[in-house]
Amino acid sequence: MLRKALCLLTGPFVLLLLLTVASAEAAEPPATITALEELGSEELERLFASGSVPRLEELEGRLRGRAILPRNEEAFCGWCEGLVRALFRSPFILWAGKEFYRDPEGAWNARNLFYSASFGHGSFRMRPVIAASPMAKRTVLFLDYRNERNPAVIQRVLDEVVAVAPGLWLGRAWYRVEQGAPVELVWFALEQIP
Repeated sequence: MLRKALCLLTGPFVLLLLLTVASAEAAEPPATITALEELGSEELERLFASGSVPRLEELEGRLRGRAILPRNEEAFCGWCEGLVRALFRSPFILWAGKEFYRDPEGAWNARNLFYSASFGHGSFRMRPVIAASPMAKRTVLFLDYRNERNPAVIQRVLDEVVAVAPGLWLGRAWYRVEQGAPVELVWFALEQIP
């Protein structure tokens, strides 16, 4: 009788302990770009929502970048996927990542870095700003491409970035259309170069 009572009393505590350990293991965020590439759209959304606002000092310098095509690509719009593959995963154009730096007056700036076998290297300029995102409904690092040195089509791009692990950031690129809400283009990841 005593044995049965002990089992009844300790059983819920053991179960709770096992569930706590399992949820802690499941909650471990991806720590590499390769791990992010294994996630689906919903998992990327959850990770983005739980990410922290990056400090610009953490991003200073060149960061390696990679476009992330969600595992469940049926949730990804067809023309966006084609554009991403053409621009970011092409053997002719290589998106290398981003570079964050201060100008002579101390203001933060950033560049999106590309390399092409035909044209050499190039970049698009961005202005980094910590602000509330109307798309993500939270505070993020915005990278605004509205710069007179960028082509007009590129000036419509807006990136949002959050930190998901030490030295790893998850971002989403949006395209501003004439009317209506911005269109999501692609997920991307940035990591510090060792």
